[in-house]
Amino acid sequence: MLAVTILLLTYFQGWYNSPLGGMPIIMFALVVLVFCTWEGEHMGIQLPNINSQAFKQSLENGKTILFIDIEQQQELTINKMMVSHPSLKPEGMTTTTTTPEWLIRQQKNYKVY
Repeated sequence: MLAVTILLLTYFQGWYNSPLGGMPIIMFALVVLVFCTWEGEHMGIQLPNINSQAFKQSLENGKTILFIDIEQQQELTINKMMVSHPSLKPEGMTTTTTTPEWLIRQQKNYKVY
């Protein structure tokens, strides 16, 4: 937003008509954009994951939470795994869409060269 403001201010004030042209202003706006993106990342990484809010108490008690994205037909496999490992306990489920199925399929098909 700040970079766009710089570019608009340059346009409306006519600063691009200077002997150097508008290139220094464009470069400055690019540097501001990169800096603001970098700084925003550092601010956002300090916030807890929105998916972990429901499990805050368990995390504070030192438990390990394993998030599993599964399709409906894979639920039986997870239930069988939980029966064979009695120390595993379900902490909760969410029915909200987290990752689209088409993206998960593409990730499975992607091969690293």
